[in-house]
Amino acid sequence: GVQTARTFCLAHLAGNSKSEPELLLISGLSGTGKSVLANCVAYEWLQHRARDTIIISAGRLEKLRYFVPNEDGESLRRRQEGWRRCIACDLLVIDGLCENGMGLTVFQQKVVHEGVRSRSVRGLCTMFTITLASSCTLHQAVGGYTFESLKCYRVAAAELLGRSRRPDLTANGVVLACA
Repeated sequence: GVQTARTFCLAHLAGNSKSEPELLLISGLSGTGKSVLANCVAYEWLQHRARDTIIISAGRLEKLRYFVPNEDGESLRRRQEGWRRCIACDLLVIDGLCENGMGLTVFQQKVVHEGVRSRSVRGLCTMFTITLASSCTLHQAVGGYTFESLKCYRVAAAELLGRSRRPDLTANGVVLACA
């Protein structure tokens, strides 16, 4: 996983990969370091020529895109500007897709699809971190809308394996759940 992320950074930060945008997909179970690795990639992008990088959740991205009842003009302007920044930044990291074994909602699928397609047309790279249950395929987890948008990219994927680094949840000396 780390080598895939390093290759992704080196290729794009050195300017060697301008012909086709790339999507870096980091998958793994909860606690395996997906978000840590995503933050390391974002840090590299920020350090190299001060590139504009945004890390956002699918839920937050959805809130930037969709109409809010009783929204005042200033809130609408801020929300729309947030969406435009996500579409135009050098690297967009959508962190924590399908957390807790949940797939994307229909609205999240549409928003992620629209955002990813808009970014690919601009030739901009995108990164996802995703928690996939062992019996779940990527298509099932992200849904048809999002899966189709991935086809616009050259996809580099890495799976982080191993046990969660998070401690077990215990009460009165009994393990309640493994993190």
